[in-house]
Amino acid sequence: MRSAAEGGAPRQATQTPATSATPGPGETATPGAPGDAPLGLAWGRTLDGDARFVEVDANARAWFRLADPGGGEDGVVVVSLRRPVERWADLETVVEDQQEEVLRLGTMRDFFAVDPVAQRVWVGARYWADGSWTTVSRDPSGVGGGLRHASRVLLDGESRAGVPWQAVVDCPTPGGCVEHGLDRFTVEGEIDAELRFEPAPGAERDELLASHLLPLDEDSGQAWVVARRALMPLADLEAPVAYPPLADENGAPNAGYVTAATRRPDGAPLVFLWVERRDRPTLVHELSAIAWVDDGWVETLPTDVLTAAPFLSGDPGFDRVVAAAFDDLGRLWLAGNTGGVGVWSTEDELWLARWSAAELGLPPAARIRDLAVGSDGAVWLATSAGAWAGARPVVGTLYLPICRVP
Repeated sequence: MRSAAEGGAPRQATQTPATSATPGPGETATPGAPGDAPLGLAWGRTLDGDARFVEVDANARAWFRLADPGGGEDGVVVVSLRRPVERWADLETVVEDQQEEVLRLGTMRDFFAVDPVAQRVWVGARYWADGSWTTVSRDPSGVGGGLRHASRVLLDGESRAGVPWQAVVDCPTPGGCVEHGLDRFTVEGEIDAELRFEPAPGAERDELLASHLLPLDEDSGQAWVVARRALMPLADLEAPVAYPPLADENGAPNAGYVTAATRRPDGAPLVFLWVERRDRPTLVHELSAIAWVDDGWVETLPTDVLTAAPFLSGDPGFDRVVAAAFDDLGRLWLAGNTGGVGVWSTEDELWLARWSAAELGLPPAARIRDLAVGSDGAVWLATSAGAWAGARPVVGTLYLPICRVP
């Protein structure tokens, strides 16, 4: 382990008053405003490796899942700005070693789901209870392809578990065709509902998830499966909610799909859409963000605002929002597939700050895969080139924990 200072100075974005809807690096509309945390962040890499997911716990620790180069289970690394790096071989080892801590923390999206009533911790299609693991589904494989459940899981209000899967099936395409879906398991471990997701051309190329899982919300009592072409409550998978921009006036689907999802501060599911629709004689590309509120779609970020986001490349035909998270002040942090990060104020209706891939220090070919914001204001990025942290420097220098992962 070493500090970021040993690997080069962290990148500091300047903070000056914004004069337009397209601010410069680190610019903020009202610097120093009461209750508004400064956005002048220093960025540095904290982990090597392919970081796939990130979530921040109640103790402001960032949990990362790092892909195994050999195709095995993801490793888990926990990083904070003040404590040493912690590492585990996989999610199951974390649960075994830290079961009391895991039960206390509760569900962490894309890592594990906690059933506090049954005192169970789910990791994919397995759960830990009474000191042992129970596997509710074994992945089949054989001639013509196979199926693999992901180590991601979602629980509904009746303790049923939804687990995404990916299958490779026999088809004329060399190497087979990839299909995606989700199985819902009862508390007894039986499958009581199955989903097969519609394909979304282009999403595989951009390495986008086939589904996003929004954990159970105590106020609404809903856990949501956000698929590329429809939103579904885990409690009622036979009641999909279509995204309105993804069909033309005749109901025919276009080439659009969901690229990212999160919850708004009020608990409403918020989805980000990339749409390619034919407006004769040309193709029109749009980005938008819509929330499911009171059984209806509400536009959270209009198409013209999101398509012109200053952290994207400006080419709507290829721009995608790939990760999103709200901070404790209600500001929306977004990351794009072109490598940039931006902060949107819903209250002020303007971009507060933005950073390009170069300003973050990302290598040219790096992809941002996930984003999370801690209660201490630190911003964490999971990328194909490692994990990045953005935080306020202390007395001009920011020390970040570094853990080199082969």
